Amino acid sequence: VIRKSQLLQAGVVMDAGPTLDEIHAQEARSAAELKAKKAAALAEAMEDEESEEETTEEVAEAPAEVAEAPEPVEEAPAVEEVVEEAPAEASTDYSSMTVAQLKELLKEAGKPVSGKKAELIERLQE
Repeated sequence: VIRKSQLLQAGVVMDAGPTLDEIHAQEARSAAELKAKKAAALAEAMEDEESEEETTEEVAEAPAEVAEAPEPVEEAPAVEEVVEEAPAEASTDYSSMTVAQLKELLKEAGKPVSGKKAELIERLQE
């Protein structure tokens, strides 16, 4: 064990540098900043997914409008392909998501968020 008097005799200056409390405060700020950045990135990703879903909904509504308007036969198969892809995007791979992400989806759906990951996935698939 090194005593304070030994450090002073060795030439260590106690007034220079941050205190332990300052170091802990700085670490807490860094952790909070990192958490805020992660939350912002997650929110941005969720907005991107929502905008993709809106685009998918717009594409799904477009075939009804196309059916009403007379158009060449060549464009009709392209519309059918888009309709087939839309349900594939709707089925999300919940098993690759984290529990926190699953709970966020459950909160948005107004469902209970307690339980294990498998239970959360079951609730989302209902």
